Amino acid sequence: MKSLLPSKLYNKNFILLWQGQLVSQLGSQASAIALMLGLKHLTQSASLIGTMLMGIAISSIVIGPLAGVVADLFSRKWIMVITDLVSGVFLLGLSSLLLLGIGSTQLVVAAMVITELVVATTRLFFSSAITASIPSLVPAQQLTSANSIITSTSTFVWLVGNGLGGILFTLLGAPLLFLLDGLSYLVSGLASLFLQVPPIGSVHSVQRVTLKGIWATLIEGLHYLWQRVELRVLVLVKMTSSFFIAPLEVIFPFIVEDYLHLSAEWYGFFMAAMGVGSLLGLGAAGFLKVNQPWKGRLMIGVILLEAVPLLLLGLVTQPYVILGLLVVVGACSSYVGMQLMSLLQLSTPSELRGRMVGNFLTLTAVLMPLSLALTGLLVDLVGQRLNLILLGCGLMIGLTQVPLVLNKSFLAFLDRSFSEPIQDKSLDKEEVAAMEMPLK
Repeated sequence: MKSLLPSKLYNKNFILLWQGQLVSQLGSQASAIALMLGLKHLTQSASLIGTMLMGIAISSIVIGPLAGVVADLFSRKWIMVITDLVSGVFLLGLSSLLLLGIGSTQLVVAAMVITELVVATTRLFFSSAITASIPSLVPAQQLTSANSIITSTSTFVWLVGNGLGGILFTLLGAPLLFLLDGLSYLVSGLASLFLQVPPIGSVHSVQRVTLKGIWATLIEGLHYLWQRVELRVLVLVKMTSSFFIAPLEVIFPFIVEDYLHLSAEWYGFFMAAMGVGSLLGLGAAGFLKVNQPWKGRLMIGVILLEAVPLLLLGLVTQPYVILGLLVVVGACSSYVGMQLMSLLQLSTPSELRGRMVGNFLTLTAVLMPLSLALTGLLVDLVGQRLNLILLGCGLMIGLTQVPLVLNKSFLAFLDRSFSEPIQDKSLDKEEVAAMEMPLK
């Protein structure tokens, strides 16, 4: 049964969701910088910070699928409300601890690390809930625009926050930044109280809210993904793209100083260029008007184009040309990622959407640590010939993407999806029965 969707993109529910996100993300970015600098000043320990970041990365991989299950079993609105409020309370507690000067340095450091882990964990549950809810809050034909607005806001806040975070840390100090971040989460949580998110459906019962039931629900989601070739290809396209673009983060500090022999500020310029490209790609994904038959072809073209700027980065040495190429890399990556997420949302029944989002985010992130670690080893091995890594990444992304995106099932899936936008839907009896079959 199809659910009634709003007739316009900028409806009350979507605006409430976007405004709450904007406020909390502004606080979060400044708070993140305060946390890193605060821990450095208190401990002077890079290993502590690295261990904390590793813990967050591992928790994302482990908890991501569980967050998707929770988003399918419980009210998505209340998941958003509760996770924001929990984050706000922990940050306000940390701010109070610092402002009042309570406890030893060890206690303060422990409180900062625990707060960051709690906030990172709650964001996983929040992200699954919000991503699963958006298709029910906007018209189906404008889902990509809605996703683009939400993600563009995050990218813009990241760019601005990185620029202002250090200044605010110097002017206000960590305690006040944690206080502002905590308040921003409370504002976001209170705004979510006024959201009207349609119910998920009646497939899941109260009996699912047990360890055995949650495990069964998780397996159902994986089975649904495994059954559909087009969804497997969709995930693999994003996995390979992320795996071969992630090395840029590791290699470019060395490219700047050891290969191009530029000053350190060029690293910031290059990373900012990718951020600008990401905003352009998100804008194109959400608001570029393309006739229906050409949407799928454009997406295939952009996926295949990803390899070209990476190859060229391994061949050129002019800084301004590299800036332009990195803009193209960021634009292609964000455009493809946004289109893939929208396709996943539209092609997944509401009852399964939380799990599909959780699986998608987890599977596309699971190889990132391996990619970064291998890049570090390669940088040490190749010495001054760092361009070889860029050439290799470009070559490999081309070789892996071509057979994936030219898969007949995936091409047919794109034709169906872009010619007739899929409406928000529920599982039918045949789909429920198929999900209960064992994995082959």
